[in-house]
Amino acid sequence: MCYAQIGGLSVATFITLLLVPVIYAISMYVTTKLNPQPADPVQARIMLMMPIMFSISFLFFPAGLVLYWVVQNLLSIVQQWH
Repeated sequence: MCYAQIGGLSVATFITLLLVPVIYAISMYVTTKLNPQPADPVQARIMLMMPIMFSISFLFFPAGLVLYWVVQNLLSIVQQWH
């Protein structure tokens, strides 16, 4: 049987290990931008770095947990826009 591969990984592995944390980082960045800007510039910089830090740590979490956080972030984005 021939399986599709991306960079030596199967497509399912690519989606669960790499793509879902990247989608999480993007959704968390959008959520951060929708919130009011903090008064402290250091805190604002840390809030912009948090999606990167969380997505790196989410590489080692189960894919279902990361998917749960992605859905929650997307729902909070929809709630904040409306």
